[in-house]
Order: sequence, then structure tokens, then C-alpha cells
Amino acid sequence: MERIHKLRNTLAEVYHSPIEKWVDNFKQDADPDKELAVWERIADSYTRYCSKRLLSIEAKKDVFQLLLLRSMVPEREVLNRIKLKTLTVDQAKETLKEF
Repeated sequence: MERIHKLRNTLAEVYHSPIEKWVDNFKQDADPDKELAVWERIADSYTRYCSKRLLSIEAKKDVFQLLLLRSMVPEREVLNRIKLKTLTVDQAKETLKEF
């Protein structure tokens, strides 16, 4: 539960979901520990990237979407599958380096 709370708090500004939904989603996973590790990597990457820059909430949402997509597909496919709202392609590539 502590890990889930930390994830929710880290990503709350870009991923609005009640803690109950976070818990339910992890309970439904075949391997909750593995899924938690993936989300922790997303949160760590998000924090590293955003802490070094002054970003709008929309830019932070782009960062989160990039990292979430990257957790599911190879890096070379991410930029072809996402529609960035505020980040440039170069900024998106920098974001992906954090993952």
C-alpha cells in the first residue's frame, strides 16, 4: 500500500485516479509486483525529467504519456504513436532517455 500511495502522490497532477482505483488495478494484475515496478520506473523517470525543468501542466502530461507509452512499446515506436500537445520532438526524445 505504501508503494501505491507514493505512486499516486507522485503522478497525481497528471494521472487523476482515486487510490481505490489504483489498488483495484494492481489487484487485478497477474503479477502486481512486476506492474508496481513498471509504474515506479515511470514515476522515477517523470520526477527526474520534471524536476530539472519548469514545465506547464500540459507539458507534464506529455511527459507522463510518453513514459507510459514507453513502458508498453519499444522506444523507436513511441514518437510514431503519440500526439504531443506541448513538448517538441527533441524534448520528447530527452524524456525517453530518462526511462
